[in-house]
Parts: sequence; structure tokens; C-alpha cells
Amino acid sequence: MLTSWAKSCRLLLPPLWAAASASTCLAQAPLGTNLDQVQDYSPQLPFRDLFLSSREWFTQCDPERDPGCTDSTAFNTEEAALLDLDASGWVRTLPTRSAAPIFTSVATFWDIDATFPAGRYIVLYQGDGSIDYGLAARKNSSLSRPGRDVVEVAPSRGGILLRITATDPQQTGNYIRDIHFVSETDESTFTTNRFSNAFLQQIQPYQALRFMDWLRTNNSEVSNWEDRAKATDARFSTARGVAPEVLIELANATNKTPWVTLPHRATDEYIESFAALTKSLLKADLSIYVEYSNEAWNSTFSQGTWMEQQGLILFAASGESSFTKRINFYGKRSADICEIWRRVFSDSTQRVICVMASQAANAWTATEALACPLSAQGPCVQRGIGALAIAPYFGDYI
Repeated sequence: MLTSWAKSCRLLLPPLWAAASASTCLAQAPLGTNLDQVQDYSPQLPFRDLFLSSREWFTQCDPERDPGCTDSTAFNTEEAALLDLDASGWVRTLPTRSAAPIFTSVATFWDIDATFPAGRYIVLYQGDGSIDYGLAARKNSSLSRPGRDVVEVAPSRGGILLRITATDPQQTGNYIRDIHFVSETDESTFTTNRFSNAFLQQIQPYQALRFMDWLRTNNSEVSNWEDRAKATDARFSTARGVAPEVLIELANATNKTPWVTLPHRATDEYIESFAALTKSLLKADLSIYVEYSNEAWNSTFSQGTWMEQQGLILFAASGESSFTKRINFYGKRSADICEIWRRVFSDSTQRVICVMASQAANAWTATEALACPLSAQGPCVQRGIGALAIAPYFGDYI
């Protein structure tokens, strides 16, 4: 039986939709969406503070003054592994001029396109040192002062380059840190309103937000809770992704159901800590989808191979194939994680929607994971699993 939404919108498929009809149907649709990973080149621009989306630090040199520096290595000497970073990712020191390492400055970049909003931006920072700008960005020296640079951005000149050429020159520990890059209009509000208006408007029609790419779930190396991304990180464009606190903040701000995909290597302590944090911060009237990793059946990602290795160990006595052991391990671990979350939410278990995931083109991956016959604790579906995700693709005509 069709719902009222389906009855009103079932025949309104592109290209037959009028713009108003499409907008109306989307606003009413029981749909969620994935969010793109945070990157300097993504048009997503979720944060008012653009530095959170900046490219990871890369090292630079000046061929006219630095030993060993050439025109081909000047923009990126590829020595980022030698950087002296604090726990949040800020650069504490820079080397003196020498042949090794070659670099004497460190930079970040935003690969913006012509649609990026031009105009005046403010760069705020703590500490002593020197910052300069290039390509699309030009510093207005007459309006700038230490700790607050005024920068004019013209996207027609290319990407935005921000370079630290000196930091902590007195060697007192007061290095340049806590850099924020915001539009002039957001300077007074970015600390209390983290998310950009354009981004909030873009996700407004959706009822759920899946944070798989924000958490960088695919190929994740995170296992312990202390290794997670933190709200104090310099940026969220690294392999650690976005801090869990920020995901919950977005869900609360938009009143949308969050969907988290937990790292395949995550320990029980990680799982329990994530659940406890969510329970303490997420609005009481919001539920949460909890999924273990992403596409366990897909060997493109490292998590599938890792799960298969665990399955071979755990179910060594079974004569089933290695792939069958992979799917059984996935089902068992999903159920383990579900029970941890439901225990943390013991007074409101209905808020936790545990997801078992499978492949649309292979229904066996669903039935096998849900039953998990190789596990002594099976069938896994009876351990709190409340939803099945089948990873279909649709809309390829768009």
C-alpha cells in the first residue's frame, strides 16, 4: 500500500518534474543522505571556519635562498613527515636553511573553483611568527594586525595558499596555532555557529545524515578511542576525519538522525566510549543508526580483507570458504557492537537502531550475516539488529 507521499510523487520522475513539484516531493521524502568527506577541494564547505577543510600541511622552500631547493621542489618538497606538530596538528618549529631538510616554510591550500565566494576574509591566529598568502588570496596589510590578517580572495586567480614562513622566533613555545579562516561576515559568529548557512540549507530536506565519509570509515587505521579525531584538531581533512562531537553537534543543530559507521578495527573500549559520548550529547528525542564499518563484502577496501583474516582465526575449525568466514565475522561483530550500544542506552534502547549491511546484488551477504551460522552466539539478527542496509545505486540517469 502506497503512503501518501508515494501516491503524490510516484510518477513525478525527472525530467517530468516541474521545479516546484520536485522541491515539494523532496521536502516530504523520508530520505537520508551521505555527506562527502571533508576536503579542501570539495564544494561541500560545511564549516564557517574554512581552515577545518584545509589541505594537510605540505613543506615548501625558496630556490633563491634555500640550499638544495629547486624550481621543481619549491612548491612541495614532500618532507611533511619531518614536520614538528603538536597533538592538534599545529606546526611548532621550522628548520633553519640547510640541505637536509630542504624546506623552510609550511603551507596549506584550498583548491577552490570559480563558484567560491569572493571577497574579504579574516585569518585569526594565536602565537608569534609570520604568515603570507598567495594565488587567490592577498593580504591587506593596512587593515591587518598581529593575530588578525585581513585577506582579499579572488577565485579567478586560482586556489588559496596560506604559508607559515616563521613560527615561535623567540623559541618560547609561542608558535602559530589556532588558525581560523572565516568570511568577514562570520567573524563574530563562527565559534557559536560552526556550520555554514549554505551547507545547512543544502541538507535541510533530509531526515538522516550518514557520516561514513566524515568518519573516514573506509580503510580506517583507527582502533583506540584516544586515536580518534578530536574537536580540537587543526583540521578535519586528515585520515582521522571529523570528531564525533562535531557529528553529534550537526545532528542536534539540524534535528536529524545521525548514522555512524564505526571503524573495523575499533576496540570494545572505543565502541563503548563512542556510545557514551553520544548518549551524553545527542538530543533525547533523536535516535541513531549504528553500523559496523562499510561494505564488508567489498574487497576494494581494507576492512573486508581484515575481517576475513579475523574470520579465518575465529572460525578456523569450519570448512567454509574464507569469504563465508568474513561475512560471519562481520555479522558477529555487528551484533557485538549492537549489544554494547544498547547496554549504554539501557534506559532508552529504542533510540539505537543497529544496522546490518549487505550487497544489493548478492542477497546471500544479508541472510548469511543476519544468521551468522558459524558463530556460537547466532543467529545475529536476534541480538538487537533493527535495520538492513543493502547498498543499492539509483539515479544513474541524473
